[in-house]
Amino acid sequence: MRKGEKGFYLLELLVAILLFAIVITAVLQSIIVSNNWLHNLCNRTSAFALAQEKMEEVLSGSYIQIIPENYPIDHPVITFANPEFPDNDLVGTREVTIIPFESYKEVAVNISWQEKGREESESIYSLVSVR
Repeated sequence: MRKGEKGFYLLELLVAILLFAIVITAVLQSIIVSNNWLHNLCNRTSAFALAQEKMEEVLSGSYIQIIPENYPIDHPVITFANPEFPDNDLVGTREVTIIPFESYKEVAVNISWQEKGREESESIYSLVSVR
């Protein structure tokens, strides 16, 4: 702008709009990434709670009752009803794996589900010995 003139040239205005658009794009992109991360975290938290619930059920029985035949795979009956994302309830499977050793058993509970075209899972493990 020349001395003594008031206002902006068109080029200065276009540069200002371009800078504003770049900043807004970066902010919106970070919001989208944060939302996806939150969605994934909510699903993993729900899966961990379901695994913990099943593990407590397994561990509440006696040592001799902890056998694979007592815990069949739960298939597609587990629904993650997520209040944050009500239109995206997920269905998965819950599987209990029991590996007996000489003086203890290894118990694993695995929750798996499909999310955005890829397999996701959460697992917890515990060792159980004769009480």
